[in-house]
Amino acid sequence: MIVFRATPADSAIVGVKLKYFFPVIIPTSFVLFGLLFPNRKINIWIPKLLFICTLIAGIMTLLKDVVIIDVLPNIGGEKAIVHGWGYYYVYIFYYPTFFIIGYIIILLNCMKKHGVERMQLLLVFLGMVFGSGISLITDIVLPAFKIFDYMWIGPVSTIFWFIGAYLAISKYKILNLEGYYKFRF
Repeated sequence: MIVFRATPADSAIVGVKLKYFFPVIIPTSFVLFGLLFPNRKINIWIPKLLFICTLIAGIMTLLKDVVIIDVLPNIGGEKAIVHGWGYYYVYIFYYPTFFIIGYIIILLNCMKKHGVERMQLLLVFLGMVFGSGISLITDIVLPAFKIFDYMWIGPVSTIFWFIGAYLAISKYKILNLEGYYKFRF
Protein backbone atom coordinates (compact mmCIF):
# COMPACT_ATOMS: atom_id res chain seq x y z
CA MET A 1 0.00 0.00 0.00
CA ILE A 2 2.90 2.37 0.70
CA VAL A 3 4.28 1.79 -2.81
CA PHE A 4 0.80 2.46 -4.18
CA ARG A 5 0.51 5.83 -2.42
CA ALA A 6 4.13 6.99 -2.73
CA THR A 7 4.54 6.59 -6.49
CA PRO A 8 2.99 8.46 -9.38
CA ALA A 9 -0.10 6.85 -10.91
CA ASP A 10 1.75 5.74 -14.04
CA SER A 11 4.20 3.58 -12.04
CA ALA A 12 1.88 2.65 -9.17
CA ILE A 13 0.59 -0.38 -11.07
CA VAL A 14 3.47 -2.48 -9.67
CA GLY A 15 2.49 -1.54 -6.10
CA VAL A 16 -1.16 -2.29 -6.78
CA LYS A 17 -0.38 -5.68 -8.28
CA LEU A 18 1.71 -6.52 -5.21
CA LYS A 19 -1.08 -5.24 -2.94
CA TYR A 20 -3.44 -7.68 -4.64
CA PHE A 21 -0.89 -10.52 -4.97
CA PHE A 22 0.33 -11.04 -1.41
CA PRO A 23 -3.04 -11.31 0.37
CA VAL A 24 -4.27 -14.17 -1.85
CA ILE A 25 -2.75 -16.65 0.59
CA ILE A 26 -4.77 -15.39 3.58
CA PRO A 27 -8.25 -16.86 2.88
CA THR A 28 -7.01 -20.30 1.85
CA SER A 29 -4.61 -20.40 4.81
CA PHE A 30 -7.54 -19.53 7.06
CA VAL A 31 -9.52 -22.48 5.66
CA LEU A 32 -6.51 -24.75 6.12
CA PHE A 33 -6.08 -23.56 9.71
CA GLY A 34 -9.76 -24.25 10.40
CA LEU A 35 -9.39 -27.77 9.03
CA LEU A 36 -6.15 -28.53 10.87
CA PHE A 37 -6.87 -27.01 14.27
CA PRO A 38 -7.60 -28.71 16.60
CA ASN A 39 -8.12 -31.95 14.66
CA ARG A 40 -4.80 -32.01 12.77
CA LYS A 41 -6.16 -34.62 10.36
CA ILE A 42 -7.41 -33.80 6.88
CA ASN A 43 -7.57 -35.49 3.54
CA ILE A 44 -4.34 -34.94 1.57
CA TRP A 45 -6.12 -33.52 -1.49
CA ILE A 46 -7.55 -30.54 0.44
CA PRO A 47 -4.21 -28.70 0.92
CA LYS A 48 -3.35 -29.44 -2.70
CA LEU A 49 -6.65 -27.98 -3.88
CA LEU A 50 -6.19 -24.91 -1.67
CA PHE A 51 -2.66 -24.45 -3.02
CA ILE A 52 -3.91 -24.61 -6.63
CA CYS A 53 -6.64 -22.03 -5.90
CA THR A 54 -4.10 -19.74 -4.24
CA LEU A 55 -1.65 -20.16 -7.09
CA ILE A 56 -4.28 -19.37 -9.74
CA ALA A 57 -5.50 -16.27 -7.89
CA GLY A 58 -1.91 -15.11 -7.31
CA ILE A 59 -0.88 -15.56 -10.93
CA MET A 60 -4.01 -13.75 -12.10
CA THR A 61 -3.06 -10.68 -10.07
CA LEU A 62 0.33 -10.48 -11.79
CA LEU A 63 -0.84 -11.03 -15.36
CA LYS A 64 -1.32 -7.97 -17.54
CA ASP A 65 -4.91 -6.69 -17.81
CA VAL A 66 -6.50 -9.58 -15.90
CA VAL A 67 -7.16 -8.24 -12.38
CA ILE A 68 -5.51 -4.80 -12.63
CA ILE A 69 -5.52 -2.87 -15.89
CA ASP A 70 -4.34 0.58 -14.83
CA VAL A 71 -4.02 3.09 -11.99
CA LEU A 72 -5.42 6.57 -12.52
CA PRO A 73 -4.68 9.69 -10.49
CA ASN A 74 -7.57 10.80 -8.32
CA ILE A 75 -7.47 14.44 -7.29
CA GLY A 76 -8.15 14.84 -3.57
CA GLY A 77 -8.22 11.16 -2.63
CA GLU A 78 -6.90 7.70 -3.40
CA LYS A 79 -5.74 6.72 -6.84
CA ALA A 80 -8.41 4.95 -8.87
CA ILE A 81 -7.75 1.37 -9.95
CA VAL A 82 -9.11 0.14 -13.26
CA HIS A 83 -10.00 -3.51 -12.74
CA GLY A 84 -10.02 -6.18 -15.43
CA TRP A 85 -12.28 -9.15 -16.05
CA GLY A 86 -10.44 -11.32 -13.51
CA TYR A 87 -11.38 -8.96 -10.70
CA TYR A 88 -15.10 -9.04 -11.43
CA TYR A 89 -15.42 -12.73 -12.32
CA VAL A 90 -12.86 -14.45 -10.08
CA TYR A 91 -11.13 -12.22 -7.54
CA ILE A 92 -14.25 -10.66 -6.06
CA PHE A 93 -15.64 -14.15 -5.30
CA TYR A 94 -12.35 -15.75 -4.21
CA TYR A 95 -11.98 -13.83 -0.95
CA PRO A 96 -15.56 -13.96 0.36
CA THR A 97 -15.97 -17.61 -0.61
CA PHE A 98 -12.87 -18.86 1.18
CA PHE A 99 -13.40 -16.63 4.21
CA ILE A 100 -17.00 -17.83 4.57
CA ILE A 101 -15.84 -21.45 4.27
CA GLY A 102 -13.22 -20.75 6.95
CA TYR A 103 -15.80 -19.07 9.22
CA ILE A 104 -18.15 -22.03 8.91
CA ILE A 105 -15.40 -24.58 9.60
CA ILE A 106 -14.16 -22.72 12.67
CA LEU A 107 -17.71 -22.18 14.00
CA LEU A 108 -18.51 -25.87 13.57
CA ASN A 109 -15.27 -26.78 15.36
CA CYS A 110 -16.08 -24.25 18.06
CA MET A 111 -19.48 -25.83 18.70
CA LYS A 112 -17.89 -29.29 19.04
CA LYS A 113 -15.13 -28.24 21.43
CA HIS A 114 -15.21 -27.18 25.07
CA GLY A 115 -13.00 -25.24 27.44
CA VAL A 116 -9.68 -23.87 26.24
CA GLU A 117 -9.93 -25.19 22.66
CA ARG A 118 -13.31 -23.52 22.26
CA MET A 119 -11.93 -20.20 23.54
CA GLN A 120 -8.91 -20.46 21.22
CA LEU A 121 -11.15 -21.04 18.21
CA LEU A 122 -13.53 -18.28 19.27
CA LEU A 123 -10.72 -15.72 19.56
CA VAL A 124 -9.28 -16.63 16.16
CA PHE A 125 -12.77 -16.54 14.67
CA LEU A 126 -13.65 -13.12 16.12
CA GLY A 127 -10.31 -11.67 15.09
CA MET A 128 -10.74 -12.92 11.54
CA VAL A 129 -14.38 -11.85 11.25
CA PHE A 130 -13.60 -8.28 12.26
CA GLY A 131 -10.30 -8.06 10.39
CA SER A 132 -11.34 -9.77 7.18
CA GLY A 133 -14.90 -8.43 7.23
CA ILE A 134 -13.72 -4.85 7.22
CA SER A 135 -11.05 -5.63 4.63
CA LEU A 136 -13.55 -7.35 2.34
CA ILE A 137 -15.76 -4.29 2.36
CA THR A 138 -13.04 -1.65 1.97
CA ASP A 139 -10.66 -3.51 -0.35
CA ILE A 140 -12.96 -5.71 -2.45
CA VAL A 141 -16.58 -4.53 -2.43
CA LEU A 142 -16.18 -0.73 -2.46
CA PRO A 143 -13.51 -0.72 -5.21
CA ALA A 144 -15.87 -2.81 -7.35
CA PHE A 145 -18.20 0.21 -7.19
CA LYS A 146 -15.32 2.61 -7.95
CA ILE A 147 -15.04 3.83 -4.34
CA PHE A 148 -11.33 3.90 -3.49
CA ASP A 149 -11.19 6.41 -0.60
CA TYR A 150 -11.38 3.71 2.10
CA MET A 151 -8.76 1.26 0.85
CA TRP A 152 -6.39 2.32 3.63
CA ILE A 153 -8.75 0.83 6.23
CA GLY A 154 -8.30 -2.76 5.00
CA PRO A 155 -4.64 -3.13 5.94
CA VAL A 156 -5.25 -1.33 9.24
CA SER A 157 -8.10 -3.69 10.13
CA THR A 158 -5.69 -6.61 10.34
CA ILE A 159 -5.02 -5.37 13.88
CA PHE A 160 -8.21 -7.22 14.92
CA TRP A 161 -6.83 -10.44 13.50
CA PHE A 162 -3.53 -9.94 15.33
CA ILE A 163 -5.32 -9.18 18.61
CA GLY A 164 -7.39 -12.38 18.32
CA ALA A 165 -4.33 -14.45 17.45
CA TYR A 166 -2.27 -12.81 20.20
CA LEU A 167 -4.88 -13.58 22.85
CA ALA A 168 -5.30 -17.14 21.60
CA ILE A 169 -1.53 -17.64 21.71
CA SER A 170 -0.63 -15.81 24.91
CA LYS A 171 -3.62 -16.38 27.16
CA TYR A 172 -4.99 -19.67 25.84
CA LYS A 173 -1.75 -21.27 24.58
CA ILE A 174 -2.93 -22.07 21.04
CA LEU A 175 0.75 -22.58 20.15
CA ASN A 176 1.92 -24.26 23.30
CA LEU A 177 5.59 -24.83 22.56
CA GLU A 178 6.79 -25.28 26.14
CA GLY A 179 7.00 -29.06 25.83
CA TYR A 180 8.91 -28.74 22.58
CA TYR A 181 11.49 -26.42 24.10
CA LYS A 182 11.93 -28.61 27.19
CA PHE A 183 12.42 -31.65 24.99
CA ARG A 184 14.83 -29.96 22.55
CA PHE A 185 17.03 -28.03 25.00
